[in-house]
Amino acid sequence: MGESSTEKPLFRKELNSLIRSSLRRLLRFSIHWELWPTIDHLEPVSRGGADDESNWVTTSMLKNQAKLHWTLEELGWNLHPQAT
Repeated sequence: MGESSTEKPLFRKELNSLIRSSLRRLLRFSIHWELWPTIDHLEPVSRGGADDESNWVTTSMLKNQAKLHWTLEELGWNLHPQAT
């Protein structure tokens, strides 16, 4: 059986609503991922750095993923002063 003409607009409306809500969730996840705080190692563990507080800094997930196994000097990055 074919769809009636009254069913098509409803389906499109529901589909558009589903697409919009999916895009909103994706955007929230992206922002969440980029700004979510995490701990990173100043000297990467894979390159001999210690896995303890003396080698930890807080950063965003975005910066942590960008840094990977590089040192701050190799990337030309600087630490911000610690807040007091």
